[in-house]
Amino acid sequence: MRDLKTAVVTLLLTVSLAAGCTGNNPEGDLDAKYQEGYDAGYGDAYDASYDGVAQHQYNEGWDDGWVVANADSQIEITELQATVSGLEDAIALMEEQRNSLLALLSDSQEFANHTIAVAEAMNETVAGLHVMLAENATLVQQLQTEAVFQENLYLAGTDLYNADLAGASLVGASLYGTILTHANLGGVNLTDTDMRHADLGGAYLGHADLTGAITYQTFLQGVTWHNTICPDGTNSDDNGDTCENNL
Repeated sequence: MRDLKTAVVTLLLTVSLAAGCTGNNPEGDLDAKYQEGYDAGYGDAYDASYDGVAQHQYNEGWDDGWVVANADSQIEITELQATVSGLEDAIALMEEQRNSLLALLSDSQEFANHTIAVAEAMNETVAGLHVMLAENATLVQQLQTEAVFQENLYLAGTDLYNADLAGASLVGASLYGTILTHANLGGVNLTDTDMRHADLGGAYLGHADLTGAITYQTFLQGVTWHNTICPDGTNSDDNGDTCENNL
């Protein structure tokens, strides 16, 4: 474009000089012509060079620059939106997990309360079973004692100290030298038993039946007699509440 301006100016100067040489115009007219020609030539040159291509390219460059800048911003916006979306998803997941934990905690507390209630009920049941076990153990002991007496009435020399034999049947049993100190013999049938040298000190013989029992050298100190049938068939109540004189 600069070369074109130079050529135009050179051409105008040449024409002006040629005209000056052939004409009689004053020097002021020459300068005016020169300026007019220069302005016209520069304008034509500028118009020739500004054909819209430069503006179009400028516009395209501006648009391209704006697209690039806008693309960078759009990428950043997209990344930020993705980050926000990820954070929202993370918050929703954490809230869901929190709610699940709270539900589990509630269920665990309910289960714990139920377990404690069951344990307390079991403790009561166990306590009741212990009582029943003790009662059954006592009953078994009594039944075993009765079975021994019924199957094998030879109890000579046996230590039955403080034994509970209430209501037992010892008909014809051998109690020779048997220790029955403080034993409960209430209601026991001792008919025809051999009680020689037996120790019945402090024993209870209320309602017992000693009909025909052999009581030679039997220790009877402290025995409780009450409605007891003595060996001779009399009642202790009729003998001063004792059988010691009716053996």
